[in-house]
Amino acid sequence: MRKPNDMDAPIEILGENYFHSLAMPVSVLIENETKFPLHHHNFTELVFILAGRGWHWVDGYEYPLNAGDVFCLQPQQKHCLYNNENITIANILYRPDLLPLPHDALRAIPGYLALFDLEPQARQRHQFNSRLHLRPAQLTHAETRIQQLHTEQQQHPLGYEVAMFNILLELLLFTSRCYSDHPSPEGKHLLTVASLIDRMQSDLNHPWTLDELSHRAGLSHSSVLRAFKDACGTTPVDYLIRLRIAAAMKELRDTNQSITTIAFNNGFNDSNYFSRQFKRIAEMSPRAYRKSLR
Repeated sequence: MRKPNDMDAPIEILGENYFHSLAMPVSVLIENETKFPLHHHNFTELVFILAGRGWHWVDGYEYPLNAGDVFCLQPQQKHCLYNNENITIANILYRPDLLPLPHDALRAIPGYLALFDLEPQARQRHQFNSRLHLRPAQLTHAETRIQQLHTEQQQHPLGYEVAMFNILLELLLFTSRCYSDHPSPEGKHLLTVASLIDRMQSDLNHPWTLDELSHRAGLSHSSVLRAFKDACGTTPVDYLIRLRIAAAMKELRDTNQSITTIAFNNGFNDSNYFSRQFKRIAEMSPRAYRKSLR
């Protein structure tokens, strides 16, 4: 497979072609060669490099791959593998938006938030150095569970969909713990930020300050600001505002509460300020957003 460039048009791959049922959208592909040209898809992909090496092109940037590397690809990311040498890849395909995953419990694990949310955002800035790299024993454990996932998918024994979901959940937990336990230097910054994000998300109404976040992290103001900028490309205050706006958007979708009430529910003491921040992030007012859902 040749190295792509920004002018190449990606093909679209739909999870519906790989999932037996959207009621349990989980699938696994184990490949000894790359079969796909530049592409994007509508599902999340957890990638394990089981053997060999190669190069990965993602959204215009290229990164080396080696056995033991684990990383997440988000929906709509353009990517392609090329220049592979004896590579074996396991791609776990799934739709987290359609699965009954214990999202809150998983996001309380710093390694989960770091690996699945922050590392994809920081990949370019970190030059892929904040990826998870499994040790040999860890890779063997992961490969065993992946092979069991593949067997369930191929043989369809009774209850195979439940078994596949359980194995996926175990792999998510396993990789999250591995990331937490043995981070790279860049990964340590992501874990610090992940812990602070979890604190903020657990209580969006709390009047979080840079002083308090720095105290919780045991770091100086400048170190916290630098860590957030490095991990998320923004400041802790702006990230908190975005968390609050995301929660407010959910309430606008799911409830009939007034806009003022929703603003106060999510840490905004001034409804006008809430509306300005909402429009800055969502590019429309809260009222227009609610109308667009009808």
